[in-house]
Amino acid sequence: MLKGIDVSYWQQSTPLWAAPDFVIARAGYGTTVDPMCDIHYQAAKRAGKLRGVYWYGEPNAAGSDAIQEADSFVDAIQGYLGEATLWLDFEAQLNGIWGQQAKERDWVKTFIQRVHSRTNVWAGLYVQGSAAARVYPAVAESSPLWLANWGRLDANGKQVTDLYPEAIAQGFPAYPWPLTIWQFTSEYEEVSLDANLFNGDTQAWHKLALGDRSSSGGNQPPAPLPPSTSPEPAPAGTYVVIPGDNLSTIAAKHGVTLAQLKAWNPALFDAAHNGGNLIHAGERVHVGTNNDPGTPTSRVHVVAPGDNLSAIAAKYGTTWPVLAQLNGLSKPDLIHPGQIIKLP
Repeated sequence: MLKGIDVSYWQQSTPLWAAPDFVIARAGYGTTVDPMCDIHYQAAKRAGKLRGVYWYGEPNAAGSDAIQEADSFVDAIQGYLGEATLWLDFEAQLNGIWGQQAKERDWVKTFIQRVHSRTNVWAGLYVQGSAAARVYPAVAESSPLWLANWGRLDANGKQVTDLYPEAIAQGFPAYPWPLTIWQFTSEYEEVSLDANLFNGDTQAWHKLALGDRSSSGGNQPPAPLPPSTSPEPAPAGTYVVIPGDNLSTIAAKHGVTLAQLKAWNPALFDAAHNGGNLIHAGERVHVGTNNDPGTPTSRVHVVAPGDNLSAIAAKYGTTWPVLAQLNGLSKPDLIHPGQIIKLP
């Protein structure tokens, strides 16, 4: 069993004194990189500690940004892959879909599958004990569980600050799934600091960092996920929805308007689809008809993580001042992933 801490921007120095074995640093949140991540990571590496990184999920109210956030995570941790265990932190704060089970499970699964598709590592899921049964089953076959359970309170309802020996003696909480990490306190040594136990040894940690959870948390190798099958090729004028899509981005990709999509796809704007605000991966969207094939009305670029206006302009043979004027950008140096940039 290993003992360690998780840290973020709120720790302005790395409290290695509280981390006998490992440090897990927050890589970022939403689509923003945590500026303290690499400082914590390199401090832990110099000290010979095992390392992990996590991403604090901030789903929007539509639950449509899982791929965008997963890409931000993977882009931020390129230098740590193969060394660090990977985790998604899914909590209530700044979570636009909290408590909506179907959306939560879809978002978490989409995020973790996206990370796996880019890294070949199944990220684990951090979640509080009261929400684990609601969220974790979506990824239980692929992902290890990091559980926050601060169950010990004193007579005044204040959290008891357990130290590592006390937590080990108490034992991991009983849950329907094996726990890989147990976060047993958020006030280690009576300071604001999360302390954790890892249910495995150093070899298990390294295997987890490489995508193998067979010796962590007492688990046997997880049952493999069903092999993904490629959908049949869509007919001309048809688009197959992928996780993270919404109708606005689909319209932008094809240079058509949302009104045109509505005219061609009335079923996608019914009550079951929340008036067009809820679509599902695998659904097919008509982007034109025989009479009106949806010839693009304009060219657009959907901003990806790492994009800037100068690079976009160079890609399409124009200049950033032209793009800024065309798109009414008062701050050309401030664009966001998912933003639609009109092209001349």
